[in-house]
Amino acid sequence: MTYSYWAVSGYGEKPLRCFGFLLFTCFVIPFFLSSFFSAESISWQYFFPIVDLGGVPVDTGSCVQDVHAVPVLAKLVKVFLKFLMTINAALLAFAVRNKLRR
Repeated sequence: MTYSYWAVSGYGEKPLRCFGFLLFTCFVIPFFLSSFFSAESISWQYFFPIVDLGGVPVDTGSCVQDVHAVPVLAKLVKVFLKFLMTINAALLAFAVRNKLRR
């Protein structure tokens, strides 16, 4: 836990590193996950943690139209991404606060 706190925000002293990790979590990881779950034809927007598509993985040429057709692993990964983004946003707020206090 302490190592991840250091790696993400430098113990609350490096807000740019934390912001970069937040962008990585929000934009880069969903693209990699969509290629991993490409056999199920799940769009990358399903894994985008900010947008809620109503639980349906919408894709233009997708065969997946029902929320129950999404694999359990994909649902767990989406929940983990939302959790990771929430924690990272809090760490970013702490890092910015620490930077502005000095």
